[in-house]
Amino acid sequence: MSSKAKYLISKKGLLKIQPIVFLSVLLCGTIIAVYWPLKNNGFINFDDNLYVADNETVKRGLTPEGIKWAFRFNDKGYWQPLAWLSHMLDCELYGLNPAGHHLTNLMIHLANTLLLFWLLSRATGCVCKSACVAALFALHPLNVESVAWLAERKNVLSTFFWLLTIYIYTYYVRKHNIQWYLGMVICFVLGLMTKPMAVTLPFLMLLLDFWPLARIQIKRLNSPGALIKEKEGSLQLRKVRWPIVVLEKIPFLILSTFSVVLSILSLQHMDIMVSGSIAPLNLRIANALVSYVSYINKMIWPRDLAIFYPYPKLLPTGQILGSVLCLLAISILCIAVIKRRPYLSVGWFWYVGTLVPVIGIVQTGVWPAMADRWAYVPLMGLFIIIVWGFSDIFRRSRYNKLVLVVLYSAILMGFANSTHIQLRHWVGSIPLFQHALQITGDNEIAYYSIGNELVQEGRLAKGMDFYRSALRLKPGFSQVHNNLGVALARTGNLDEAVDHFQIALQIKPNYAEAHNNLGVALRSRGQLPEAGQHYAEALRLDPAYAEAFNNFGLLLMQQGKIEEALSYFKKALEKKPDFVNAQENFKKASLYSGINN
Repeated sequence: MSSKAKYLISKKGLLKIQPIVFLSVLLCGTIIAVYWPLKNNGFINFDDNLYVADNETVKRGLTPEGIKWAFRFNDKGYWQPLAWLSHMLDCELYGLNPAGHHLTNLMIHLANTLLLFWLLSRATGCVCKSACVAALFALHPLNVESVAWLAERKNVLSTFFWLLTIYIYTYYVRKHNIQWYLGMVICFVLGLMTKPMAVTLPFLMLLLDFWPLARIQIKRLNSPGALIKEKEGSLQLRKVRWPIVVLEKIPFLILSTFSVVLSILSLQHMDIMVSGSIAPLNLRIANALVSYVSYINKMIWPRDLAIFYPYPKLLPTGQILGSVLCLLAISILCIAVIKRRPYLSVGWFWYVGTLVPVIGIVQTGVWPAMADRWAYVPLMGLFIIIVWGFSDIFRRSRYNKLVLVVLYSAILMGFANSTHIQLRHWVGSIPLFQHALQITGDNEIAYYSIGNELVQEGRLAKGMDFYRSALRLKPGFSQVHNNLGVALARTGNLDEAVDHFQIALQIKPNYAEAHNNLGVALRSRGQLPEAGQHYAEALRLDPAYAEAFNNFGLLLMQQGKIEEALSYFKKALEKKPDFVNAQENFKKASLYSGINN
């Protein structure tokens, strides 16, 4: 191409956007190539069944009743209506074919990568550095869990709205237009409706106001990578006073507070808060400090990744003190060079701040020591430090560009290979949790999940061995007692099954499934009145429990109460229209009713 032609293209502005377009396409192609095997993975029996595979409301797709259910508090977790609606949409489109659900997660991860690239490019003016940050985020093995685990749709989807809010923010700070501000608020609300972890956004916006947007300054920032002018009145930012910057964030802080309150209210009726007797506050704080350093270690050297890291019973004092000193040293260093290298403070406090909601001071449900998925957003801050830091380190080198290209190529190829290997573990529940056992040693969640899969496959004896291994580590694991009781009942050992159901109910009195299963076992032993009491309690706790309606109907048939039995079978079918067992029982009861009449 002649120099004149190049000049004309530059005048039209096409040459300027080519790198962004090219790098965007390259990122998309790389992500799809690395993650494509994901389409062959199935559902995992740890939360995937809760969110999709065994969730009758979600499996029906987008229905008026399902939409209402998504916006109400339910017994499946905290308030997250958009996450539920996204799963319903997948069921509407793909049914229960896991490939479609997995590809949706992949496409959202791809969109998150592009948004991160575009917003950093726009905010800093550094296209290549922004692409490197996005590539590290896209291919890091620590992010496999968020993409490969369908139950973590809420994580990738909330991150999408989180990043979209920040991207719109880069437009708002240029023009201060009310439309852009309303766009931010809407996207932020959508993010909160997907996962409450988005509450950290106002804090991050303040960090970005400092760098790279340079809206607030300690003193003049002569920093590489600070916002540069674009050709046509682009992000020409002026210093803004602190009160204005803070006032802009007030609506977001109010929304964040409201989201936290909603989340607490949605969990109150579930009785899943982890008590201080199980995990004392001093242990939670110690584990939080150690986890901050552990995530950094896994970011630098991503090996020994598992779906569940058991919560420690005790942490060595030396490990706690070492973590404290490490965190203090990094924080002091970042603050010391804040004028010359502001990206260090922004990246570091991005990492520290966005981890706060999941660092474990407040715990609910089955809470691990740490979780790869929780680093999905925080890692972005560390990647910014790495990319801008390497650029500074090699700036004076004669071959700085060549060195950086070779360095990033090696890192990204290593991450891509590790991600590809990590994806293999997610093919099914047994390989995934067997890998977790290899990494963590004794792991009650891994034993429990493998046991569930073996029992589902009909390998009852081996499955019960895994259940007992889980109970050896955690005797108060109510779900394991319940599932072991079911397996024992299937082998005909009703007395031991009843014992385990009763233990499950001692640990968790409002356990509807255990009440139903105990009712089944008692009916099989001929204790009909007692069985009826447990069916009634199961239905009181869960009025939509189709299996309990069906089982109560069978009990009523056995007692000769055919008309009442018919009403219970009918209710079971209302709750679960494709319930084959209830359909057959309804036909039998109808036949008996016709004969008697």
